[in-house]
Amino acid sequence: MKRPAAGVIFLLLLLAGLLPAAFIPWNQVLETRVLALLPETARSDDARLAREFMEGTANRVLLGILAHPEQHPLEPDAVETFEEVLRRNPAIERVESPSGDVLREPGAVLFDHRFSWLLPGWLDEHFPGWETNPPGAESMVARVVEEMDAFLEDPGSHHAGDILPHDPFLLVPRQLDRFPVRTPSPSSARKLYWITQKDSPLEASGQEPVFEALAKARDHAREQQPGLRFDYTGVGAFAEASRTRIQMEVTRLNTLTFLFVVGVLGFFLRRPRLVLPLAGLLALSIASALYVTLAVFSSVHILTLVIGSILVGVAIDYGLHIFLHKPSSGSRNTLLRPLFTGAVSTAGGFAFLLFSELPLLNQVGTFTVTGLLAALLFGLLLKRLFPDSVAVPYLTPRFRPFSLVPGYAALPLVLLAAAAAFLVSWHDDIRELDYPHPELQERDREIRGLFDSQASGNAYFVLGSTPSEARENLQAWLAGTPDRDAEHLGAILPVPSRSESAWRLFQPAGFLPALRQALDHAEFELEAFSPFEEDWKEFLQTEPTERLYNRQLEAFSDALPLPLSMLLQVKPDLTWFLVRRTGDSDSIDKLPSFVRPVQQLETLNASFALYRESSTRLILTGCALLGLIVLLAYRRQALSCVYPPLLAAAATLGAAALVFEHLNLFHLIGLFLGTCIALDYALFATEQRLAGGNLPASVPLSALTTFGVFSILATSAIGAVQALGFSVACTILFGFFLTLVRPLR
Repeated sequence: MKRPAAGVIFLLLLLAGLLPAAFIPWNQVLETRVLALLPETARSDDARLAREFMEGTANRVLLGILAHPEQHPLEPDAVETFEEVLRRNPAIERVESPSGDVLREPGAVLFDHRFSWLLPGWLDEHFPGWETNPPGAESMVARVVEEMDAFLEDPGSHHAGDILPHDPFLLVPRQLDRFPVRTPSPSSARKLYWITQKDSPLEASGQEPVFEALAKARDHAREQQPGLRFDYTGVGAFAEASRTRIQMEVTRLNTLTFLFVVGVLGFFLRRPRLVLPLAGLLALSIASALYVTLAVFSSVHILTLVIGSILVGVAIDYGLHIFLHKPSSGSRNTLLRPLFTGAVSTAGGFAFLLFSELPLLNQVGTFTVTGLLAALLFGLLLKRLFPDSVAVPYLTPRFRPFSLVPGYAALPLVLLAAAAAFLVSWHDDIRELDYPHPELQERDREIRGLFDSQASGNAYFVLGSTPSEARENLQAWLAGTPDRDAEHLGAILPVPSRSESAWRLFQPAGFLPALRQALDHAEFELEAFSPFEEDWKEFLQTEPTERLYNRQLEAFSDALPLPLSMLLQVKPDLTWFLVRRTGDSDSIDKLPSFVRPVQQLETLNASFALYRESSTRLILTGCALLGLIVLLAYRRQALSCVYPPLLAAAATLGAAALVFEHLNLFHLIGLFLGTCIALDYALFATEQRLAGGNLPASVPLSALTTFGVFSILATSAIGAVQALGFSVACTILFGFFLTLVRPLR
């Protein structure tokens, strides 16, 4: 084909491949949540619980502090302006202060069910053992009237006087004091806020619009009182920082790797007509992998694109092998067999990642397999457009084919591989999948410390398939534990059986007439208590059932303001109570099966370790497939092809154990990928030796470019990417060295 026509076709192909990328709504298709890397259906109840807790509606709450940096008292007009501007903003749903009336809504639900929920506690206080030794109506009425008199004589009770006609037992005022809510110490120099945003903080609509709303409210408040500051923390702050920094990391890594590869090619090949097609091959391969991955998955985690940088290092290998191939003088074709064997074995091995339970590995597998096959196809196509590019047999006169290295030179790698068996320690930490935010974490600790400065003890989930079962489990676990040693909503929510017992205790008709008589004798106005009589009759007519109890607790859970809703969560098939318990923590193996410590990080790490184990089986199966394909293609020479990458991977395992305190899933993936790439080098070296030739020029150049790409990835601040880059770079380095060692006979 004539060069002008080939150039036009190349440019049109490049334009058609890259143009669709300009129309991709990146903010909608890119995912940055760490939990999105784990499957939505968790393998264990613990992982599911941790996921629901960390992604629950409580995460829509920002904790904020409005204060003056010089500790000046807040001016009421400034505070009112700040709150009013926030409430009017469509990105904000609610603005509350922990020191305010945060229990208004749950208190209303509690008031509606005061008799069925709170009477058992009232009876426990005044008539211990009432379930086995029921008190008489007269003694209960006498206690009611006595407490009403004492309540009215208390000067601080005037604000609650209106509740008596509805609640002569004084159930609600008494029980609200037992509500497990910590209120910060009052201060005139600051005000604390729970700010509930409308949209999820994990979505773009729940990040920048919310931050703009907070800044706007602060600026308006400064017009009333100059110098005010508003500091806040929440899931959205971390999510937005992760999105921004990981996007910067993606841009940095991909730009550096692309420029490095093009720079190396330009330096060594010194032929623009050859460098441009190879650069186009990289761009088309990555674009094809991106389009297919986006077509398969509704959203793609941004780490997939970071790890997808591997295609820059792998795809260029195929282009170099194709473009720099020097035809053999004999009948043997030294290109097609190693080229297709390497491509099919690598793509086939990575295809096993498609069966992984981890969404990230599914995406990486799709991205890699598609990119590798696209690199092979585009390489062959561009070879047809630019056939004269094969006229470069070697890099430069200074880079002659390498001489064979004596076999004993591999002994250090053998020793390093042997040491791996004693040095390797595995530990998966989900935090290594995210960009570190030390400054945000420090601010988060400071702000949360002000909200919960008295917090102490260990937190636990008490689980049940229904609200009634969860409450029964809570009762069973905390039996004998003093109230002061455990904080939980069970203090105001009775066990269903006790609620039924209290209802049956008052079924005889004697209580209400006795109460009327006692009130009249104490000179209370009987007509004022008509609201109570109506509610009391309704209470007696409504028989407690488990179904009714579950429905009532679900309504109470819905009424809890954020973030207090984490104290009780009612799901279709799972309910939990959150308990803070003082004293020594129980070891996990001593806890009942329905109690889980609040250890989201440890739980998710353990879950991630399970996925590493299953991924290891997939990767080992992929390695077996690699070996089978090589065996079918090379038969007696298969061992010479297979042992360099395998020994290189084992040596890398030892090197990683020396550098890293613990190895994780991404070291494992890096070893697998490095083995696939090193296998390509061994295949071409074996093919040339069988043909009586020297090591192809494409092998050292491919090793240099790929090693450089993964060395750049190893500089990432994201622990997972760093682990993958180190593992692949070392495996490639060791694998290339072993291709120079005299082969096994």
